Amino acid sequence: MERKFPNLTKPITIGRTTFRNRMFSAPMGGTDIANNGCIGPKYIPQGAQGNS
Repeated sequence: MERKFPNLTKPITIGRTTFRNRMFSAPMGGTDIANNGCIGPKYIPQGAQGNS
């Protein structure tokens, strides 16, 4: 069987970094990030907020 994308599982070097394959995924989530780029309270552990 001939693969549609034969290079997908081959290593790729970008700059000085070599990746084992060419499959990448964008970050998931991030719905609680403010306009200034800071993380909202949803992602801060309760212990870090001073709540026990």
